[in-house]
Amino acid sequence: MFLFLPELSISHISLTVSCLRAPGTHHEWPNQSPDLNPIEHMWEELERRLKGVRASNADQKFAQLEAAWKSIPMTVVQTLLDLMPRRCQAVIDAKGYPTKNKVYCRYFDCHRREIPDVFQSHVFPESTVYCGRRIGAKYISISKRVDDIPEPPVKIRNRVTLIPQHYFTVCLATIYGPEPKFVQIVDFIEYHKLQGATFFHIYLRNASAYDRMLLDDYVKSGEIELIVLNDRYWRADFMWHNMQINDCHMRNINFAKWTTLIDIDERLEIKNELRVVDYLDSIDNPNVVNLHFNIQWVLKYQSSPAKFESDEQFESNLVFNQYHNTSRVGGIWRQPKCIIRPDKIGAMTIHTPLTVYHGFIRTFVNSTIGVVRHYRNVDGGVLINNNNNAFTMGPYQLTSIDQETGRRLTEACLSRVKQVYDTVQYSCEEMEKVYLRHNFDHPCIKDPGYLGSKNQTNP
Repeated sequence: MFLFLPELSISHISLTVSCLRAPGTHHEWPNQSPDLNPIEHMWEELERRLKGVRASNADQKFAQLEAAWKSIPMTVVQTLLDLMPRRCQAVIDAKGYPTKNKVYCRYFDCHRREIPDVFQSHVFPESTVYCGRRIGAKYISISKRVDDIPEPPVKIRNRVTLIPQHYFTVCLATIYGPEPKFVQIVDFIEYHKLQGATFFHIYLRNASAYDRMLLDDYVKSGEIELIVLNDRYWRADFMWHNMQINDCHMRNINFAKWTTLIDIDERLEIKNELRVVDYLDSIDNPNVVNLHFNIQWVLKYQSSPAKFESDEQFESNLVFNQYHNTSRVGGIWRQPKCIIRPDKIGAMTIHTPLTVYHGFIRTFVNSTIGVVRHYRNVDGGVLINNNNNAFTMGPYQLTSIDQETGRRLTEACLSRVKQVYDTVQYSCEEMEKVYLRHNFDHPCIKDPGYLGSKNQTNP
């Protein structure tokens, strides 16, 4: 027997959270299985039929959705139904696990000696393996076959807590590429701190030593955890994204009540001068576990500077001060981003949850409530097709973040970079006094031009 819930009812595609509190719209939803949920295939069919179709308001969008839904022939529905017995049997054969990519979990004690009896599992959805607990295990590894030599084991870290340590945290997607990042890093972190975020998981593929100084300063202050991504198997830098999403989701289970997963060029923006945490405070429906935000692109025309030179140079290059050419709001599937309840989500894709343990798999947030401002670099970058797509998102208009937020953000960013990069200057005589305590002279004593040639005070 199959129970099909009314997926197009207002309770599922509501544009505002308040709609979910209306009488008669509360449902206890079953767990979502990627192997057993035919409605997801219907959503894909609906998306294909609406590809390239634009709507000027919510009423028009609802009308388009309804018309496209009615246009799907019953043969499509019947095909999905006919496939269900085979799909159910595949899940039964897999004992409830996903039906592909079998691997084996390998356990090791404190001396890195392997503990007998491996645990069979699966890769799901990508680059993620769920391994059962094993008494005495201190390290863990995986192998493709039960008799393969396992990968070098890694230490098991206990992240289980009774209650979340944070209310709202941020997962920053992998940092990579040649463009200098220190301006974007400080802008991203300080902006979301003003929105109420209290901790950040930041993933690093590569960065300059100069950018790393700033990241290390945030680590030192306890505001971020820095996860460096590297292994011996090739993958392009952007291919780390799916792994990073699922890794950060799992790090935040029981660590944060709410978590957002976004890129370094994206900013969550709640309208009417509200912060993100103010909006989250308004949500009292326990079935709301994934808030789905549309994207609004802001064109970014040049790379950020490599180093801090002066207050004026830095402030003028802050992305929110420099770029204002803003697109219309994108469609619900145009590279959306989300805020999730980590403990309610089963697995993530880059843009939205793939499966949930409890609640509505997605709740669409009306763009009058909030959007994600995406500062899209239109010159260069790895994902050049995404850059070109920016020019299809017109009409454009000039917009800015609210004035008070901009003022506070400028102060916070400037204070942080000066703390890291604005070295306190000392005269040659003052440095010589310190050197003499160690029984040798500072180079500036013999070479008065030394400081100028080095352009620094501390060699």
